[in-house]
Amino acid sequence: MEDVHWWFVGRRRVLLQVLDRYLGKNGSHERRILDVGCGTGTMLTYLASYGKAQGVDIDEEAVGYCRERGLMKDIPALLCAVLSVKDRALLRVIFPRVIDNAKMLRNFVQIMRSGVVGRKSLGTAPKRLINEWLDARNEEAIFKDSVARIEPFVD
Repeated sequence: MEDVHWWFVGRRRVLLQVLDRYLGKNGSHERRILDVGCGTGTMLTYLASYGKAQGVDIDEEAVGYCRERGLMKDIPALLCAVLSVKDRALLRVIFPRVIDNAKMLRNFVQIMRSGVVGRKSLGTAPKRLINEWLDARNEEAIFKDSVARIEPFVD
């Protein structure tokens, strides 16, 4: 709907004109852009021409759709990393919803170990969640999640 409905198309066109005027396009990804309330992520594809665009939203269905389109990268893992320091009870609820594939788990661990959230070790609660995540999957599923999906070549 966001792609074709007149309201979204018109609003997007106005915003992009403003961004062109004041920012100019910067596809080098030196500029970081956070789209708070990104919905299904349509605007993220346009914002990518102005810098490295990432989105976040509270609507679970919209976030799921956005992630299916490959538009939410590290933000969900970063959210879990912040919760590991700020609110472990909420982390326990959010973690299985957000860390739903091996790539996202890897991102979470990398963010935690980078020290960006104020600690460089995983800690007891995150380790327990990671172990539960790993125990709930077989090795083949983890491997398939870890590698890119390549469509077979067709003649």
